[in-house]
Amino acid sequence: MKDLDPIDLRILAALQQDARKSNKELAEAAGVAQSTCLERIRRLEREGVLLGSHCIIEPRALGLQLQAILSVRLARRRRDSLAGLKSHLLALPEALNLFHTSAGFLLHVAVRDSDHLLSFTLELGDRAEVERVETTIVYEHVTSPLAPAG
Repeated sequence: MKDLDPIDLRILAALQQDARKSNKELAEAAGVAQSTCLERIRRLEREGVLLGSHCIIEPRALGLQLQAILSVRLARRRRDSLAGLKSHLLALPEALNLFHTSAGFLLHVAVRDSDHLLSFTLELGDRAEVERVETTIVYEHVTSPLAPAG
């Protein structure tokens, strides 16, 4: 883990709340001068702590009313088939998040409705690399912010 002090953690927490905050607002939240805040943000980027900022889109606003987690068990574990399946999953417009786990992949998707989910799951299950797909419906998705700095 990188050496992060309470100031770094306050900057990160403020960015997680709203990545569009100005440097002035971030400096105020961290309790440091604007120049210090900017230097720290640049260091956090250089060190690979800050990887970028992202826009969060509400799936329902796009007509995607249903979210699910698909547990994708692999038929075989080979580097080439693993890389191919991972690339395929990440390219799917329904894909929100992908986790590579010891059991295979967990794929978080947003779809229009249960018919869309069924079709999506069946198509995924037809791939040679996939042994089985299990589906769990998501009732609510809440992203946990970084724990507050002391």
